[in-house]
Amino acid sequence: MFPLYSSSNRTISQMNISKLKINISILIVYYDNQSLMQHCLDSIVRYAPEFTEIIIINNSPSACSFKYSHRLNYKLVDYRTNYGFGKANNIGLSYAQGEYLLLLNPDTEITDEFIGKSIELIEKYPAIAAVGPKLIDDRNIVQNSAFKFPTLKNYLLHDILFIKDNDINTKNNKYQDLSDGTLKCDWLCGAAIMFRREIFEKVKGFDTRYFLYYEDVDLFNKIHDAGYDVAYCPSYIVKHYDKDESGIYSNKFNNAQRIVAHDFSMMQYWHKHKPEMMPIVRFLVFVRSLSRLVIWGFSPSLKAHAGTNCVNERIRGYLNSILMSVIK
Repeated sequence: MFPLYSSSNRTISQMNISKLKINISILIVYYDNQSLMQHCLDSIVRYAPEFTEIIIINNSPSACSFKYSHRLNYKLVDYRTNYGFGKANNIGLSYAQGEYLLLLNPDTEITDEFIGKSIELIEKYPAIAAVGPKLIDDRNIVQNSAFKFPTLKNYLLHDILFIKDNDINTKNNKYQDLSDGTLKCDWLCGAAIMFRREIFEKVKGFDTRYFLYYEDVDLFNKIHDAGYDVAYCPSYIVKHYDKDESGIYSNKFNNAQRIVAHDFSMMQYWHKHKPEMMPIVRFLVFVRSLSRLVIWGFSPSLKAHAGTNCVNERIRGYLNSILMSVIK
């Protein structure tokens, strides 16, 4: 069990605490957009089995208030400090009572019986540590959500040369079929994942040195190293409204900070798992950042479509990544 985190401004609110045994703990790291979060909570109420608790970890600096259903149990961990995705989930786990953990983004909606069915699958296959659904956006377009572990070859092809490989949804022959269309994969997108709690704790949860990006890849590395499997179930559907986060014209996030966080985490991941490859990793980060800097710095059409502020943020981000690849 993880120890409870302490903080001078910590507030733990509990609602609808039942004497019945909690079997499922849903961890949601909240940062912004109460409207999307409320839709997420409402969808959980529609589809969550009995004996489910919802633990909301407030990473936002401001207070949050939601409408809670009396059918489920709730805990609000109101730190109002942005600890990042991995550490916030570890904090949430320290308050969880369930045998199963569902990590869920606040910009998701449950659309079917994913929660109950994924637990049935985990119970059927003792070697499975985690299960992920197919993710679709608000236009019902499938998002990439199950992957092979990253390689430097793929980084070169995808991130530098823009040569895209088919993902698990369109090239299933790369993955082992368990049954009924359920596939083994290396790692899952962190937007919606059901975990067997004992294994999550066995690998000590997320490495909190990752603030943003690659924390999920690193976690699943540890799960595979411990001898467990990961399953992707395209028959289960979760809606994921992530366009504001991943779209190139986003105004929701500081693009400079996101670029640097991504490249720093990528370098940290390779330094942890294959430190002998770091000279190549640094070179690839340098080349990618330099090429993106040229594109964003000398394309007037991007400034017209994305806006001057977005372009300037990205230029700062790629400049900082170039410096980081050379100095750190």
